[in-house]
Amino acid sequence: MNDFVNKVLSLFKPKQEFHSPLAPRLPTQAPVPGKISTDFAIESRKVNPETDVEQLIRKYFPEDYETARAVFQHESQLGKYFQNLQGAPAYGVAQVYLPVWSKQIPGDTDEQKIEWLKDPDNNLSIARKIYDDRAKWDTTGWNAWDSYKHGHYKQYMRR
Repeated sequence: MNDFVNKVLSLFKPKQEFHSPLAPRLPTQAPVPGKISTDFAIESRKVNPETDVEQLIRKYFPEDYETARAVFQHESQLGKYFQNLQGAPAYGVAQVYLPVWSKQIPGDTDEQKIEWLKDPDNNLSIARKIYDDRAKWDTTGWNAWDSYKHGHYKQYMRR
């Protein structure tokens, strides 16, 4: 009976030494499909840190980050699509509509203004101005974006 208990207990002993509480231990052998691993290796967890764009959204819209992220995710997939897919002259993370906001954007030509909007920091800074300007006379600054007005952003809300 003692041999049986020792054999069972040996299955639960780590197969390699643990040197640091911060460094994950890797499995000592490849997993076998259908077999339960007895290795106590700590698996590294995939952490999904905020992207640079999400950090900038948090910087410019700290009081309503989740709504901002969802609106801009619907508008541009957080910058994946720089120019409006329907061909409208709207650019960047926030899909800033150039004909309306051109005077607020630095540059002498449309090309220079578009180049300025390529920088997500610039783009979101003007988006904040658009939001604040709209909030002065409308129920919410988010109504400046169709994805908010029509509720399309809701599919991207995390909470």
